[in-house]
Amino acid sequence: MMAIALGGGAGACARPSDGWAAFKAAYVLQDGRVVDPENGGVSHSEGQGWTMLLAEAHGDRQTFDRAWGWTQAHLAREKAPLLAWRYDPRATPAVADENNAADGDIFVA
Repeated sequence: MMAIALGGGAGACARPSDGWAAFKAAYVLQDGRVVDPENGGVSHSEGQGWTMLLAEAHGDRQTFDRAWGWTQAHLAREKAPLLAWRYDPRATPAVADENNAADGDIFVA
């Protein structure tokens, strides 16, 4: 298994220059919502968290801030410090289940 260093110092793995841009173009909307096109265009706390983690690893503060802002606006719950796990833009309400997913909460943290 190959270890990946997130910093830019000695031992950091080289990243394809277009990989992050391709990911953002395919999955991250302008408002910061990360879509799952294979699952009907829904969004998950896990995808939001992974995107923020990857944005940090790539030094992309703008994408991090957009993803975090969208996550706070749409997945944050009023009565608990955890995030709702799923957002479906086709449903009313878009967050029908306010339960959390531990993996999403961990990635966002």
